[in-house]
Amino acid sequence: MQQKTKNIYFKFLILFTVSLFTFCDKQNLITEELFHEYYPAEVGHWIIYDVDAVVYDDFTGEVDTSYYQIKEVFESSFTDDSGN
Repeated sequence: MQQKTKNIYFKFLILFTVSLFTFCDKQNLITEELFHEYYPAEVGHWIIYDVDAVVYDDFTGEVDTSYYQIKEVFESSFTDDSGN
């Protein structure tokens, strides 16, 4: 009985190892597509975010809430070391 159990575990181990090497394949990553349409990188483009911040003080039990806006402006471009 014990030999049969070892045989089943051995077969399972072989099957697992073969499937691991068979199904693991390197994927080709697309590095050219950087999704520029999601956040346009045009000089002069701007976007305003509505922000709400909530701070909980566990010691006093107070809750402080503040609301404000952040404006991001794409005001210039630059070339990095890799030429992008």
